[in-house]
Amino acid sequence: MSLSDTDFGYMDRAVAFIDVLGFADLVKQSQESSRALDHVKRLVATNKLFEKFTHQFLKSFAEAAFFSDSFVLSVDSPEHRFIHLIRETGYLCRYLLLQGLACRGAITTGPLHHRERVVVGPALVDAYRLEQSVSIYPRVILDGAAMEHWNQEFRLIEGHGPAHSSVEAVVKRDRDGQYFLDIFNAEWLNFLPWTDFVPSDNPIPTDHIEFLKKAGKQLDDRRYEHRANLKISAKYEWLAAEFNDSARHAGAPTLHRQQ
Repeated sequence: MSLSDTDFGYMDRAVAFIDVLGFADLVKQSQESSRALDHVKRLVATNKLFEKFTHQFLKSFAEAAFFSDSFVLSVDSPEHRFIHLIRETGYLCRYLLLQGLACRGAITTGPLHHRERVVVGPALVDAYRLEQSVSIYPRVILDGAAMEHWNQEFRLIEGHGPAHSSVEAVVKRDRDGQYFLDIFNAEWLNFLPWTDFVPSDNPIPTDHIEFLKKAGKQLDDRRYEHRANLKISAKYEWLAAEFNDSARHAGAPTLHRQQ
């Protein structure tokens, strides 16, 4: 087969690379630990649901792929559809957290070939490198190009802005200057979660306080589980601090320092 026979070519796309924190260790433990095996099953089930949603409702402009412990979601025409990438990535991370699986990742734009499970290109390489070297904590960061597209969503055009300008707050600036998806922000409720479109045994709560309670329980369990590993524990403590900021603002129970 010659190169001219293959349906391959780069186009400008926005892409999210999402990695599940500590999943490699869970896979190693899954042969002997029923708890670890349960988490592996949850991730596989989540992938099937997310793939079904993407194919049924976003097929005209989005592609999703899953391999090992990573998700890749991309959209074409990012100048028009970037908000879709933010919405689905954020809800994927919210959903996974309720399954006891925290995420880390990066969102960028650039040349990419993404057709079903085949994904390759400079934009993916950039997102992967950012996830590995810059994200650090369980957060999904946006690079400069991605932030330009996000900010464009909320610029006034002839005096008019988006229908829900408040959702701009779901992207937050961290203390180190990085912008990331604030998955605990109440403004996510202005979006419809993908679990409203595909059946799920564990739908994302539509009540903000209920979401925080369930997310806090999972987060506290993971903190206790990794309390002896300082490297992993520091990541969960960062996430706990973000959770507590949102919980205090919402009047929900906060997490206490682990003993």
